[in-house]
Amino acid sequence: MPLSVPHIPYPSLCLGLIALLSGTACGPQNEEQSARFACHVLDPDRGAGQFGFLDAAVGDARIVQLGENTHGVKDYTALKTSAIGYLHAQMGFDVIAFESAVYQCDESDRHLAERPAQTSLLLCVYGVWHTPEMLDLFDYIAASQSTDRPIRIAGFDIQPIGPNKTARPDFLSTMMAKVAPEEADALAQLDQDFLEIYASGNRNRRTFFRSSDGAAMASQYDAASDRLALMEEPDRDQIIARMTLRSMAAYIRQQSAPDMASYAERRDLGMAQNLIDIGDRLYPDRKIVVWGHNAHIRHANADIEPHPDAFPGVRVRLAGSDVRDHYGADVYTVGFYAAEGQAMNNRGAVFDIAAPDVDSLEARLAAVPGPAAFVDLDQAREAASLAWTQTPISARFNAQTPLIQILPDQFDGVVVVDIAHPRGTLSSDRTGKAVAQRAIDDDSTSVGCDLSGTNQP
Repeated sequence: MPLSVPHIPYPSLCLGLIALLSGTACGPQNEEQSARFACHVLDPDRGAGQFGFLDAAVGDARIVQLGENTHGVKDYTALKTSAIGYLHAQMGFDVIAFESAVYQCDESDRHLAERPAQTSLLLCVYGVWHTPEMLDLFDYIAASQSTDRPIRIAGFDIQPIGPNKTARPDFLSTMMAKVAPEEADALAQLDQDFLEIYASGNRNRRTFFRSSDGAAMASQYDAASDRLALMEEPDRDQIIARMTLRSMAAYIRQQSAPDMASYAERRDLGMAQNLIDIGDRLYPDRKIVVWGHNAHIRHANADIEPHPDAFPGVRVRLAGSDVRDHYGADVYTVGFYAAEGQAMNNRGAVFDIAAPDVDSLEARLAAVPGPAAFVDLDQAREAASLAWTQTPISARFNAQTPLIQILPDQFDGVVVVDIAHPRGTLSSDRTGKAVAQRAIDDDSTSVGCDLSGTNQP
């Protein structure tokens, strides 16, 4: 039975905000009514009902991308899980594409109904998301398998990080046997060689991939991918096989890139191609949620002035630009940021998030009473108190390095968490709440906010 949360009547909560702000957050009394529709108070501990505003914000978009400026904040995962609960239960989104490996997530997807949720999580997503908070989402995914609208999962990264690859050579060989039986064994051996080289460690694998033998291996993967592309009306397995082959070629070339720009762009081009394949070929008639880093999903990364402390430190075009160009208004992208608190980096070390600079994105939205705030950037155009969203502003990469950007050029919406908490680990006690599951009976309401005071945080 779905979990429930206490219902706080919308008028009572509005009165509380009015008392705090001496503003007009809840009343259609002036142009700040627009801010009420553009801005919404969020709480990582509340359920999916708080995301009712997504009906109007997302509209008819078929793809919703949920970002994060660092992978190590538990509050991001909790909020995104609640949002997915609403998107699935109320808006028909039933595919989640993770910034994780194509083959591993597909293999995990095939067994969602019979495997424990934690096993599915560990075999699909990268280690930075092996957390109690992400397990809440996978519990929800597992529960959906017994309904008439089960959630499917997919991966779009080219990096083959993690376990769950031992059956891959045979899988690829079986797919090749359907179009070129004489090449099936050679492909199995090629992929087995790759996995052995990959398992040998960073230094050994990069030395090999940068050699002429590595270049030849990438060309062999490309040739196999091209061979599978000749299939008429390919089924799901054949699509996954081709995406995997193309990803391995892209990964080898990324590892042998001559500079940081090429290193970043080769990965992200492969990611974009995989996302487009997921949307156009694997699930052409489904609504899709994309889960990844802000940098990969924002729409115009090359327009942002690079900073030496923000990877890759040079101006590059990343995956979000290709996805936006391909899908246009069919994609709705949300960036996640934190004002203060702590986060965990990719190596598992906790770091402090410094107080934000005055007039930064983080400072402005942290001035809104409540644990977090969301702004729809299109609606914000109509609100005088949100005029700052249309001009260059600082927002931090990886919760540390400020990057100047024009928000509507990069995202359709942004979320700022006031006080961030570092992600947990699955080895610790699980204290998270299954917030997505509450989507079914959570009658809490979206809460608008008055931003008239945020120009002077």
